[in-house]
Amino acid sequence: MSLKILKSMANGYQGKGINDYELLEELDHFSSGRVWKAADKHSGDVFAIKELKRDWGLTSWKYSIHLREVKTHRDLNHPNIMRLKQLIKENDVLYLVMECMDMTLKQLMDNREKKPFDNNEVRSIARQLFQALAYMHKTGYFHRDLKPHNILVSKDVVKIADLCSAREVSRTGEDWYTVTTQILHDPNYGFGDQRVDGVDSGKNARKIEKKIRKERFDLC
Repeated sequence: MSLKILKSMANGYQGKGINDYELLEELDHFSSGRVWKAADKHSGDVFAIKELKRDWGLTSWKYSIHLREVKTHRDLNHPNIMRLKQLIKENDVLYLVMECMDMTLKQLMDNREKKPFDNNEVRSIARQLFQALAYMHKTGYFHRDLKPHNILVSKDVVKIADLCSAREVSRTGEDWYTVTTQILHDPNYGFGDQRVDGVDSGKNARKIEKKIRKERFDLC
């Protein structure tokens, strides 16, 4: 994330308001909010805007910029992880303005039912996914909810999204011990959808291979 954006967040400067964007269509909705495809009314640039409902208790700007999802975006800067461009807080509603991608990996897989991925495409998707995860883990974060719906694609670029479940861990703390134990146990061991990233990423790559290729394929 650029220094300008970090300073904007730290100083509480929001720049453009939500009225500076035209909401084009709803891309997704969930219990705590929804995601819009939106266009900047001045530049015409297209973004994805995540709207968080009022019941999140966003009583102050200081609290908003320290939300887990926002903090994770602030700490991570990788070409294969979604970028947070701006924060907007109006009337106790928080909006996360992010880059907009073409579709989810799930949608891409569904669209390619009749046009199988070739070996190079499978390699490219898996490589970008693993590189992003390696960076997250090196930085001290685990995604914990990795699935095709949370992986976004535009042309040949793959990006990990939806960092609301991501967690920062200490290599010497209890959290790191818990995650390490989870890695060493059977892959089915875990806590619902909050499974270890290594297992999830392997399953995602395998889904592409199994669903489209229906044959064994070496990703290395």
